[in-house]
Amino acid sequence: RDMAFDMYEGEVTVLLGHNGAGKTTCMNVLTGMLSADGGDATIYGHSVTHDLAAVRREISLCPQHNILFQDMTCLEHLEFFAALKGQNAGQRRASAMEMLAAVDLADKADVFADNLSGGQKRKLSVAIAFVGGNRMVFLDEPTAGMDVAARRHTWDLIKKMSAKHTIVLTTHYMDEADLLGSQIAIMSAGRLKCSGSSMFLKGRLGVGYTLTVACTSAEAAYDVVELVKSN
Repeated sequence: RDMAFDMYEGEVTVLLGHNGAGKTTCMNVLTGMLSADGGDATIYGHSVTHDLAAVRREISLCPQHNILFQDMTCLEHLEFFAALKGQNAGQRRASAMEMLAAVDLADKADVFADNLSGGQKRKLSVAIAFVGGNRMVFLDEPTAGMDVAARRHTWDLIKKMSAKHTIVLTTHYMDEADLLGSQIAIMSAGRLKCSGSSMFLKGRLGVGYTLTVACTSAEAAYDVVELVKSN
């Protein structure tokens, strides 16, 4: 409701908020999966309300839940979606192999999606979003279900890909927003509450840090208090 802000090529815009804040709904409206009750959004000069077909030629989406064909391999998934996005036969294989390597699934190229772990399925969904070269990429909680190492690898990929794309990413992890977000838009109850860079938001809205220390004795506690006071 009443959301208005700009997103820029070469940057990652993060929609940050708790579960139910409206992040996915906002993304679904921007991609045309839901119709807006009012207003409009423009993506590379095309109206979401009046020219959705042109918008969809510019965008790609990694949904919150993996939508994969269980009897297709990782390579077949990427070649299939590259074809849907208009790449010719010669481009598809190269694009697919490049993205498999980028998400650390090169050794899983011929593995069926049904045999992948949850984290690997998530990696494949992220790869599908980037294959084909769409200029604007929507990533709905892309690292959900990944282990720590896979999350960091995916963060590196998103930062690298942001140089050539406009990326919109949803998350409820503050560390993810802080690391990736050129602009962080905080949502609650379907509304945009504030937006800006991480440093801007911390400077305007931050309340400092809370330090919790567990001490083994009263003497140690006294020493800690004196140390904090002196610094």
